[in-house]
Parts: sequence; C-alpha cells; structure tokens
Amino acid sequence: MNRALLVASLAAVTFAGCNCTQNPVTPPDGGTINTGGGVGALGGGTATGGGSAAGGGTATGGGSALGGGGGNVDAGATDDDGGVVMDGGVTTDAGITLDGGLGCVFTPAPANGTRRIVVSHPFPPDGGSRDNRYEVFEVSSTGAVNATGVEFRMGRSGDYSSPIVFSPDGRIGFVAQEQGTIGVFRFEETGVTVVHAAFATGFSPGKLTFLAATGQLLATDFNTQNNGGGLYTIDVACDGTLSTVRHVAPGNSASAELVIPTSRFALVASRSLLNSPMMQDLHIINLTQPTMPTLVTSTTGFPDRDAIPSSIALSPDQRLVALSDNGIFSANRIAFFELSGTTLTSLGLANTQHPAGVQFSPFTNSALVVNTDSADHYRLLTWTTNPLGGFTVSAPLAYAHGRPQLPTVPLMIDRGNLEGRVFIGELDAIRQLQFERDGGITDVASTPVSGTGNAQIVGTIGITP
Repeated sequence: MNRALLVASLAAVTFAGCNCTQNPVTPPDGGTINTGGGVGALGGGTATGGGSAAGGGTATGGGSALGGGGGNVDAGATDDDGGVVMDGGVTTDAGITLDGGLGCVFTPAPANGTRRIVVSHPFPPDGGSRDNRYEVFEVSSTGAVNATGVEFRMGRSGDYSSPIVFSPDGRIGFVAQEQGTIGVFRFEETGVTVVHAAFATGFSPGKLTFLAATGQLLATDFNTQNNGGGLYTIDVACDGTLSTVRHVAPGNSASAELVIPTSRFALVASRSLLNSPMMQDLHIINLTQPTMPTLVTSTTGFPDRDAIPSSIALSPDQRLVALSDNGIFSANRIAFFELSGTTLTSLGLANTQHPAGVQFSPFTNSALVVNTDSADHYRLLTWTTNPLGGFTVSAPLAYAHGRPQLPTVPLMIDRGNLEGRVFIGELDAIRQLQFERDGGITDVASTPVSGTGNAQIVGTIGITP
C-alpha cells in the first residue's frame, strides 16, 4: 500500500476544503500578482500602487519590478532596507546576485551555519481529513534539532516523495501541493513570509528542483503526455515570486528528476520524454537551455513496464545511479545503472520492499535504503566496484531510537561539520542517521514534531542546504 494511503488511514476520511490564505491572480501582462502580499508584477509587468521589487525593494518612479528574466528597475532605486537594487550583475544587501536577465544566482549559505527544517502537517486535530499547516525547526552546526514555534499555512502537501526544496542560500522554500499548485515561502530575520500560498501552475507538480544557475524551478508532471505530462520550468524572481510557466519536455509518467552536480545534465525517470521511444525507465537531458532541453539518451532498467520510480539517487563519484520503484504494481526493487559521461548502462536489480529512496554515503561505497509503506526500515546497501555490481541490501540497522514508522525520502547534508548526516521525516518525528567513515550508519536522534493525534502526522519535509 502507498505511504500516503497508510497515512490517510490514520486520519479521518471526511473531506474538508483547503484553508488557503492567499490566491494568485494572473494579470494581463502575464506576470503574477499575489493578492495577499503586495508583490509587484513580474515577467515584464509594472509594479504600481506600492508593489515591491523582486529583490525586496520598492520600485520607484514607475520602474518595473524585477522579474524572472524580463523586468527592469531604474538604476539606483533604493529598497526598503536602504540597499541599492541594480539592473543586473550586482550583489544586493540581501546577499543575492542578480545575473542580468537569466534569473538570480543565490549565494550558498555557510557550510556550518544554522539550518532550518520545514515539515508539512496535512491533517487537522479535530478528526477532519485535510490541513495545510507547516512547522519550522532549527538545526545547529552539531545537529541539534529544536522547534522554533514558527508555523505558517499555504496549500496542502502530503506527498512524502516530493521534498520541500530551497534556494542555495536557504532563504526561499518551494513545495509541490495539491490541486496543481506550488507554495512558496521566504525566511526573514524573524518569521516567515508566504510568497505564494498556492501558485496555480496549470499542471500537476510532482518533484521540484531549483535551478540556481537560471533562477527557475524544474518540475515533473506524472500525467500522460496527452494530459500535459512531462517537465515544466517556472521562473523565480529574487524574492521567490513565481511567474512564467513553460511545458518544456512533454512526456509520459515523469515521476522523478535529479540534476547532475556541476553539469547541465539531468536524470529523469519517465516512460517517455521528448522524442524518446515509449516504455523507457531513465533518460538524460541537456539543460544548457532549461526552457529548451534536449534528449541525450534513454534506457530501461526494469524487466517489465510496471515500475513507478519514487526517486533517483547518484553516487558522489557520479558513477552509479539508483532508481527506486515504490509503485503500486511491483514496489520491491531498485534498478541500478552505471553512468559514464552521458552513457547509461543497466547493472541489474536489488530486491527490497517498498523503497522510498536511496541515499549514497559521501565517504564509502555504501548507501542507505529507506523502506516505507508498512515495510518500514533503514538498511545498508553495498556493492562491488570491479566489476560494478553485486548489490546487497542488509538486514535492518540497529536502532537506538526505535523502528521507524512510515519514513519519507532521505535528505542528506553534503558539506560542513554535518557532512553525511541524513534527515528523514517519519510518522510523527524527524529521524537523524549518520554515515560513518568506516562504511556504517549510526542512528543518531529522533525529534518529535508538534501536535497530538492526527495533527502530529508528517506529510513531507525539507532542509536548507
């Protein structure tokens, strides 16, 4: 059974509508104005009536607000903080570099700074079936997780396989939500600003990836190609405001994506994509121009066409790809591929029940496998390197904090003091595991989230880089 169904079975099943506090409106110029936030028009729309410039400043003298690649601000206009909002190529006081038309390049946060975790709570405490509450935690440089007491509301998000993603500076978060919407929030010095409670995309967002080089979101849609399936890009302004949506790669059953680090290539799990043959499992696309991606190669890794991959993982040396199948037909396997340049070679399967995801160790040739959907466990994955293969999934780890319940996909910190620390949302807690340099995995901590009963149930989580 799918984790979402299991989680829902723990809550009441009566339907209640989404309690969204803001609604996006599409103005005639094609930009997006958030009716609840006073944000100026983007994508070429002019900020009027005191709308804010995309970098956080107020557009003066009738200047247009900075958009996802088309707006302009009068040179030298001052923002609310007294900083200067320029028309490109200049770092603002917010620490964001504007690249002059391609979007925003966000300065990475300090490797050992305080991080934040955001957790969605998709169920209410009163026995209803739907809620849209989000909770914020802080993570110290030593890994201590503490509730901040900060909560906010957007659209509802209960898909454990679609983590909350962030800009590299950790300021802006993006959430795939129900009813074809994306929620966007921004961390301020104190509290959280909801940029979009429910930005209407016109498609069904699944997995999200933030493309820092171009200031865009890349999103999957699991629908068939005739119903709008494939990949989409959405322009992101420097304050997180979303604007232009583009269907850039039509396809069938696109369920996961992963941008290969330090490259312009991405891995996409989809039965077909762009001009590929039908009934494939994995594709490589070239994102040199994200609004016009090109297909590089496609291949199969499963012996049948029943797979519904939940996630893609790539080893640190970019040699090994793991494709987890947690679909409703055959959710008991992981397909492996060797990646050499832009060539994919199938390496066979490892059997394990309901794999939500794989996370590779940054230190050794080993990985974590997360089993969910009532098969709840954490296991160690190992393999041989010469030749590449012999994939073995271990018995469950030794737990210091109890067996997990309905874990989500694993999220790992890959730099600083916490390199190799993995965070996983569970039914009512946040689990921490640590990859050790000897190849093992240690169960470090479990932190309860807020609420009681149904209101404590975790939907999805995300952690700032």
